[in-house]
Amino acid sequence: VGVRVQRSVRPGERRKESMSDRDLIEACAKAAGLSIARNRQAERDQMIGRENARLWIVGGSIAWSPVDDDADAFRLAVDLKLKIEHEQDHKGWYTVAWDGYFGSGKHYHDDTDRRTATRYAICTIAAQHERKAVGA
Repeated sequence: VGVRVQRSVRPGERRKESMSDRDLIEACAKAAGLSIARNRQAERDQMIGRENARLWIVGGSIAWSPVDDDADAFRLAVDLKLKIEHEQDHKGWYTVAWDGYFGSGKHYHDDTDRRTATRYAICTIAAQHERKAVGA
């Protein structure tokens, strides 16, 4: 049985999470087997701030962020073979991504921003892949 992580976002509320978006993006990169160009990334982080910087990937994108970019999230979901659904329960609309092994990432939304909810659901389960791979 996998670990179930639920992220909740509703209008006027902040997302409840144990890791920052940047930590989430880095965990996604590790889950996807991508390497961060540490020197380039350090320069960018210093210029625009760690939390505002997308990742500089070795031999790939210079602005990788599946949290913010639909294409990056889509490629991540395909690489990890995730299933994605949009559902509604007594709490409202949510997007869930799962793989049948590590668990699922569930992200509530108000049905006006399904893309953001989908990206966060994908990133949540990708971060679980990374944590399981390193034995956390």
